[in-house]
Amino acid sequence: MKRIVSVLLASAMLLTLVSCSKAEETTKKKKKAKKTTEETEETTEEPTDEPTETTEGTTTTTTEESTTSTTAPQGNPVQPLHSSVERIDAGYGRHVDIDGDDYLERISIIMEYIEFTSDEVPELYTAVNDVYDSLQLDLESTYDSMVKELDAGKSPEWYSTSSYTTLYRDDTYLFSFAMMQNDKLPGDHPAVETHTYWSKTAEEVKLSDVITDMDSVIPVVKEYVELCYYADMMDELEPRLRDFSCPFALSYDAIYFFYANSPIKIPIRDIPNSVNYSFFGMAPDEYFLELDGKSSLQWDLDGDGVPEDLSIEGIYKNPNDSTLLTGLTIHHNGKDTVIEDEIIWGELHPTENRDFIMKSQDGIFLYVQVGVDEGRSYVIFEYKNGEWTNASQFENDAFFYSRPYDPQNVVLSTGSFLHMYWWYSYYSLEGHPTDPQFETILYYGMTWIFEANTDIPCYRLDDDFNVTGEEVIPKGSIICLKMYDPEINQFLINVCHADYTEDYYVTVDVEEAPNVTISGIPLEEALNGLY
Repeated sequence: MKRIVSVLLASAMLLTLVSCSKAEETTKKKKKAKKTTEETEETTEEPTDEPTETTEGTTTTTTEESTTSTTAPQGNPVQPLHSSVERIDAGYGRHVDIDGDDYLERISIIMEYIEFTSDEVPELYTAVNDVYDSLQLDLESTYDSMVKELDAGKSPEWYSTSSYTTLYRDDTYLFSFAMMQNDKLPGDHPAVETHTYWSKTAEEVKLSDVITDMDSVIPVVKEYVELCYYADMMDELEPRLRDFSCPFALSYDAIYFFYANSPIKIPIRDIPNSVNYSFFGMAPDEYFLELDGKSSLQWDLDGDGVPEDLSIEGIYKNPNDSTLLTGLTIHHNGKDTVIEDEIIWGELHPTENRDFIMKSQDGIFLYVQVGVDEGRSYVIFEYKNGEWTNASQFENDAFFYSRPYDPQNVVLSTGSFLHMYWWYSYYSLEGHPTDPQFETILYYGMTWIFEANTDIPCYRLDDDFNVTGEEVIPKGSIICLKMYDPEINQFLINVCHADYTEDYYVTVDVEEAPNVTISGIPLEEALNGLY
């Protein structure tokens, strides 16, 4: 991959163009199409409090008070729904002259929502779509207000209206997700909104259905809060736990409680006598599981019915300095694997729940986030034949809050070096099963928007990213650089409008001679907003 000049690196805009990928369809999507499904004649059984499958292997978990024998996760009692998290990502801006200096005032709308790829559980789809339909109306209302203020020459009260989604369970038994959004949206939308449904009936699961002994759970929550965050958080969190009003989500091995934008993972291994076990342990063939704030996980990785203990630990050049990471030790059932490599750098981030196990069609992989706030990476390890080996990495994949939620679309491959701050990437087999294609989406907190300081020749694209003809982006247009393909020297650019549903996409040829130029004009002169 060609090296990009410093001005492009500084603006964090070196990324790969995927001209017709599913990932880019997410970025260009204008409106969430409300999914309608026909009612089916098939009736579904009401869920019970009993596990849907028992396995031969069991494990004994000991606490100070008692001992309980629990069934290990095994087999395939549930099927994945293969849903994904799609994204509306648009923005607008206006030119401002402050004491003779050019300035671009930017606003944005970001909405992540769940899209299903089958019609297996129509009641669930209707319930989830209703949640997002209501949310989208309020996000758009806030965005419209920002546009009016901007067009009137005023600085808006808010510069970004957004909602982010994390999907914790996605199967035919339970469906659980969380949404993080602005806490001053119109309507009844808290800063954190969570939903857990019985998939076949869309009946919502209550926290009191899951927790059987809250008094025993609260001390464990306090332990993780003090480990990962700060003790004062419990002053507000504990009353909401005691009255069962705390937002929560369920994974296969844990319950997540939410305080503001902080998800707190509580593994059920730490609260063995305090939960209804029928909600846990039943994972499909492909899944994600996050490590907890102790950088550990207990799970049956090899399918023998016995949960295994897994944890990671950093190796540091100076044991007293946790920012000079030189390697990792993977502790797995009493066996240590030491991996030292130059790609392991910076520090670990276990308290952010960014490290996770992914079981996909290609195998079992451990994703570990390293680095520092200015730039982070994921290093990837593969588990095969009882051994952990260094598999691959995606460099500077910082802020990996959105995952490739459907592991069937993920295959192992070597990572490409892309220098920017926040981005999400994966390799997809969809549409090309013998030739995995690299896909990436740009994140920069809010859409990174520029103003064209000159007319820019371009190629207009249709909704399927086919070229329809040549035209010019007029000087003064508001644009957003989405992706850059260094192999063919082209930008993918979103031409922005106040009404983001009118946005369209173009590609623009750029040159490197030796600096990046557009139509012979240096990038920093062609675009206003590079600061």
